[in-house]
Amino acid sequence: MAEPAPNEARLFPRGTNVLDYWLAHAEGFVVYPLGARVEQVVAAPDGRAAGLVIRSRAGRRRTIDAAAVAGVDPAAQVLVLARHRSPVSLPAAARRTAHAARRTSTARASAVLTWTRPHAASLSIAARSAGAAGARAAFAAGRWLAPRVADATAVALIVATRLVAFAIRGVVGSASVAVRDVRRPRGPRYPSGY
Repeated sequence: MAEPAPNEARLFPRGTNVLDYWLAHAEGFVVYPLGARVEQVVAAPDGRAAGLVIRSRAGRRRTIDAAAVAGVDPAAQVLVLARHRSPVSLPAAARRTAHAARRTSTARASAVLTWTRPHAASLSIAARSAGAAGARAAFAAGRWLAPRVADATAVALIVATRLVAFAIRGVVGSASVAVRDVRRPRGPRYPSGY
């Protein structure tokens, strides 16, 4: 299904009361160029929209900032994102980007873990062999090392999450091929009497 394109003549830009009103009542609107639908409006204490919970065509949910919306076409029920916020929607470009992100994340996680391992080991040796002054130095080193270990853990979690997502996509793709093959009739086209 093609996503609706906004009509420039009916587009109400940021800073108008029309956009503010429709942001607060945007359930069901399509976010252009993402093609995602607004499921829920997250309201600020003053009643204005602070964020929009959207669901993509693939079924993924995320929240976008209401300030990222540049305009609204109320007749077509379309919200238009600012240009610098819109992602590339070409399938080939998306595949290349996902592949590069996966390769970069894996390499970064490996590099961070390789670098962190000997430093953590030397920290534990220093803490065991030192007295009060060594304990202070070990504490300072631990405080320095803690955010780096947190980064390594975060990167490892991101890589694991992406790998699981790609594995799930592969299983779902294989299942759809199997279902298509099961539905396809097999055997001769004509009865055996011909």
